[in-house]
Amino acid sequence: MNGWVQHVSCFPADYQKQLEPYIKQLSGGYRESSWYNHFSGTFINMYYKPNVVYKDKDRYHNYSKWVSLMGSQLELLQQFRINGIRLPLLSLPTHKPFWISPVVLVQRILAYQEAGVKINLLDFSIALSRTVREDLEDLELLIKQIDEPQIRDVINYALGFGPMKVQLQSWLGNLLSAKDSSQVNWIGVWATVARTHHPDAYFEEFVKEPLADIPYAAQPFRPALKIEPTYYNGYNYTTRKSEQVYNGDKLTYHFPSYKQGAETFLYHKDIFNRGNNTLLSYYLYRADVPYMHSLIPQNTESLSMFLTMGLNSKSDIGGKSSAAYLQEMLYDFFHFDQQSNLYLATSLFNREKEVRAMAVEVILAAVNENRLDTMQLGEKLGMLLSNGYGPIGRCVEVLEQCRDISSKHNNALLQLLDVAFAHYNITEKMPTNFKKIIEYYYDLMNKEQYHFPDDLQQVFEKLEIYKSLQPILKKIRK
Repeated sequence: MNGWVQHVSCFPADYQKQLEPYIKQLSGGYRESSWYNHFSGTFINMYYKPNVVYKDKDRYHNYSKWVSLMGSQLELLQQFRINGIRLPLLSLPTHKPFWISPVVLVQRILAYQEAGVKINLLDFSIALSRTVREDLEDLELLIKQIDEPQIRDVINYALGFGPMKVQLQSWLGNLLSAKDSSQVNWIGVWATVARTHHPDAYFEEFVKEPLADIPYAAQPFRPALKIEPTYYNGYNYTTRKSEQVYNGDKLTYHFPSYKQGAETFLYHKDIFNRGNNTLLSYYLYRADVPYMHSLIPQNTESLSMFLTMGLNSKSDIGGKSSAAYLQEMLYDFFHFDQQSNLYLATSLFNREKEVRAMAVEVILAAVNENRLDTMQLGEKLGMLLSNGYGPIGRCVEVLEQCRDISSKHNNALLQLLDVAFAHYNITEKMPTNFKKIIEYYYDLMNKEQYHFPDDLQQVFEKLEIYKSLQPILKKIRK
């Protein structure tokens, strides 16, 4: 789409005829992807109605507020083409898979400045989220050529050259009715940059409107994780009445009610309560996950939370779509935090073999690259085992495929299980296949001549209430 906007003057005279096969393919095709629907609708419209801006308002294509930003970007591109603006979006990646070079971003801003084109602040916010702090030599001199002070200030802050200089005014509350207000959107840009580079920080600047009570604005959004029973309406043929039938437990967070805040703030988009219409996994397509990740690649905490609730709240709901986010975790720059570790831990119990196989790949790669946080992942694994999140046999299958790759991998797996056992809550009845995990642990111990931490001594003593474990636990404690 960007090529169409920037280089249409170079197209051959018969370019529309050459595009006919693609238009036919887009018109008759179907893919389970919201971004594909946004793109195909816009592409077809630019072919038939080049002077009309196409807006995809389909509720299902916009089910995810993050994915719907694709529509906003495409609308801006169409407007550029109609107005004869031959400039790229600021948010257009310069490096695979979705990064933007700081130098190129500043050069683009200067090109907008020279052409007299006003910067779209949502596009700018996405661009800053994708811009990495690399190759910064002599960049400060280039930034000084930017005329608008607030653009200079936010870029300096984003690249680590200067402090936050967000402009707050006492009359800001009066602007809430104007959702497209420049002042409101500027605050959203500053908040996006702040949360991108400081995931754990508290920002007094964003406590009040327009970002009051918005998740991840003033402070990280970390509600307590709960495990709640689920039910469905079933028919009892004995009583001839409908009744609630237990359908297993699920992980859940309490999300706040929907609030727009500032359109340009990226981290809260899908973190809201959908009422009775809880997150529906069949509207979250695997093909959309890479685009969602590309919007906030340097701080994935909120995205991990959303996808855990949407795809992995139960071990049998997300289907093969759950593998898509695991695929993103294979990037060597992916940082594992509490939420992404929860997503990975739940994937070990997933019903789909493809998802579990991808979880194996993630664990092996993360250990090899020293990215696996065995403390956090072990804590999540212990919690899931304690609450019967999914069949333990699936988890054991994943662990089996991870062992004996190297001594380094085996020791990481032992440390992971040390933490999992320490966080396991012993119940009266031993879970099915729990013994397999203990046997797996003992086998690794022997191979690596491993001595378990002293604080696990009491854990293993308590586990002896299960008679079938007593022989193997005796061997471990020796």
